[in-house]
Amino acid sequence: MWCGGSALLSAAASRRGDDREATEAERAGTDPERDRGDLATGRGQRGASAASAATRAAAGATAAGRLGRTARTSRLPRSLATPRRPRWHRLVVSGVESAGPDLVIVTLDVPEEARDAFIRYDAGQYLTVRVDTPGGPASRSYSIATAPSAARATGRIRIGVTVVPGGQVSPLVARWAPGTDVDVLPPLGDLVLPPRARGPVLAIGGGSGITPVVAIAGEWVETGRDGRLTVVHVARDDARAMFAGELAALAEAHAGSVELLPVRTAVHGWPTEQSLRRLLGDRLRGGPVLVAGPEGLVRVVEAAADGPVLSEVFHGGHPD
Repeated sequence: MWCGGSALLSAAASRRGDDREATEAERAGTDPERDRGDLATGRGQRGASAASAATRAAAGATAAGRLGRTARTSRLPRSLATPRRPRWHRLVVSGVESAGPDLVIVTLDVPEEARDAFIRYDAGQYLTVRVDTPGGPASRSYSIATAPSAARATGRIRIGVTVVPGGQVSPLVARWAPGTDVDVLPPLGDLVLPPRARGPVLAIGGGSGITPVVAIAGEWVETGRDGRLTVVHVARDDARAMFAGELAALAEAHAGSVELLPVRTAVHGWPTEQSLRRLLGDRLRGGPVLVAGPEGLVRVVEAAADGPVLSEVFHGGHPD
């Protein structure tokens, strides 16, 4: 949710849960509420109502590119300006890479005929996949780790998946082999920065909630955004820190625009409002704050931040 000071600019936070069935609306290709698959131990439903779309419209109204304590709608978000019913497309698995215990990164090739539907997305959005299970077709949604500019250049999109023991879908996803055909809906989601946003911006990811932050950081660099993006990567330990190497290399190569702050709960403990204020200081003030992860982390960040917050709750997930 976007919050400006005491003003509430949107409805309830987006939500994700564990490995469970997608809503009927999601299976039909609509988007009022959707199951996000798996996070630190699972991912889940996210509300995508007119309220969340209005949030993006309000956030996009900042002519100077920075979010303040108030905002006015100056344009319709793409989801409202061009309403259409998404349809399933057939993508091809080109790779499945282990990223730690119960963590995999899946790379999907986008065929030429589906490029228009899949490469014009915003960093921070997600894909919904449909798989055949013993109980019938089931859908789950997974965040995109690829910056849109990279997807346009390569025709490939990566998703981050936490494999839930006993889950209906994620164990099947982890066993995909290169060449597997997969039914996928085009990207959706509202955990995105306004088009002209500039630093300072703070992006926090817990568990595999770091996945959309990876895409945001990559696009921040590729598009040459002004100011600094600070990424806080919360994970239990280094072995479970999905995309840690990629983020470290990005921050090292672009030290002037991306700052990486790793938090390992096995060492530092679970973040609290006080510990975040000590770690982040002024980074929690003035600029927009994005957070994706378990509800406990999201609530702590919302309490600690003095500026606007865009949050996405992953139910069932906990980095430690």
